[in-house]
Amino acid sequence: MHPKITASVTCFNLQSKVTETIKSIINQTYTNLEILVVDDGSTDNSLVAIREIAATDPRIKVISQKNGGAAAARNTILEQATGEYIHFADGDDRLHPLMLEELIKLILKEEAEISICRLLRTREEEIPLSETQVNVKPVLNITGKEAVDKLVTTNAYGFGPCNKLFKMSLFDNIRFPEGRSFEDAAILYRLYHAASKVVVTNAALYFYIQHATSLTNHLNSFSIRRLDVLINFKECYTFLVEERYSSSIINVFSSGHFLCIRWMLIDLEQHPDKDLKKIVIQQIRQHFIDFQKAFLFNKQISLKEKFYLISFMLMPQTVSRLLRSRNTKIYKKNLKEHSCNKGI
Repeated sequence: MHPKITASVTCFNLQSKVTETIKSIINQTYTNLEILVVDDGSTDNSLVAIREIAATDPRIKVISQKNGGAAAARNTILEQATGEYIHFADGDDRLHPLMLEELIKLILKEEAEISICRLLRTREEEIPLSETQVNVKPVLNITGKEAVDKLVTTNAYGFGPCNKLFKMSLFDNIRFPEGRSFEDAAILYRLYHAASKVVVTNAALYFYIQHATSLTNHLNSFSIRRLDVLINFKECYTFLVEERYSSSIINVFSSGHFLCIRWMLIDLEQHPDKDLKKIVIQQIRQHFIDFQKAFLFNKQISLKEKFYLISFMLMPQTVSRLLRSRNTKIYKKNLKEHSCNKGI
């Protein structure tokens, strides 16, 4: 049995990188593929590069559209895909030659709807592409709800879709939210929940390439786009409550989100735009008010932090200014270990 896999790539202004990504899909040992490549309104020569390599392999279909962001590009892929399973790759990363073969083997053997491998962050010259360098064994068989638990409490396996192979039917009623940052985090827990079984291997089969332009730590600066985590939290929190996940899971999830906002406020204090600061602080204050029960009655959040929360709701501008001088190193260390770092 060799079901068809839709292997997809999204690209925006990656003319010097996207060709190698597509080559890593062409060179997969699993060959029953349709390869969909979406150019999301690139203003460089990405589309030219994509069409040149597409001419070498009849499995490749090129789609060019106006720039709408990663979510819009992936939704286009979902509308066009004809495979029974689907994989999403970013246009500047690489797949191990065995990746899709091994992930589909795990799905079929374990009767799962999602298979997950390890994502390896590496430089381009250090990619371990030898077919003999992997030992693919299922290390974990869990239900979809157990996968949700691990995702929202420990960020297990990451919020991104690129190190995962999905059964296409999971997307029947799910799409990426367009116009929003952290769009992956907005739907992954729903995909896990819809799956009866998820299988995981420790083999590193997807390579996130760290380019010189991507090495800057995004946590050191504030962007208004980071406020999208508030929307993601609201949706995920509501989902967990409605689907009757345990209070312990919801509390760990909520406390991590609280920590995420604390670090966001620390970064905000470095921003030079005072008017922007006021707007963001008021939005966060309202968010705290809307979900105050999730934080104030949360055993995972200390009394000192709850006092901070109450103070912020009463005097947001003053408290936010005081925050930056307090416990910065502790928050940074804890945040890097938590799922909220990934947009939820």
